[in-house]
Amino acid sequence: MASDKLIPHTRRTAIRQMQSVAVDAGLTALNYNFQAAANLAPEAASSQPKNDLYRVNVENVELTLGAPIDQSFYSFIASVYEQFPGSMAITEVEIERSPGVTTEALNLVSRGEDSGLVKGKLKYSWRTAQQNKQEEKK
Repeated sequence: MASDKLIPHTRRTAIRQMQSVAVDAGLTALNYNFQAAANLAPEAASSQPKNDLYRVNVENVELTLGAPIDQSFYSFIASVYEQFPGSMAITEVEIERSPGVTTEALNLVSRGEDSGLVKGKLKYSWRTAQQNKQEEKK
C-alpha cells in the first residue's frame, strides 16, 4: 500500500484524467465504458491480498478513440498509462487507419473534428485499493 498507484480512486477521477489526456494528445473522439470485474473472475481473484486490511477493486475499461493522426493515438496511450489514477494493465490495443485521405477528412481535421482517419480501441484492467473497515471488538 506504500505505492501511490494502488490507492482509492473514483471513476469520476479516472474520467477527468482520461479527458484531460485526450485533449492534450489531440484526440477527436473519446468514448469509455467501465465494467466491474466479477468477484470470481481470474483478474479479480488473483489480485486480492492475503490479509483482510484492504481489498483490490478491479474494473475492465474499454475506450473507443478517434484521432487525426497515429501520433495522437499513441501519445494518448502512453500518457494515460503514466498518468492514470490507480494501476492499469493494458489488455488490448486496436488501431484502424483510413485507406485514403480525402479533402473532406482534411477539412474535418483542420476544424478539430473527428475525421475518421484513425480509429481505435483500448482495453485495460484498472485496479484500485480500498481499505477494509475494521470492526470494533467488543
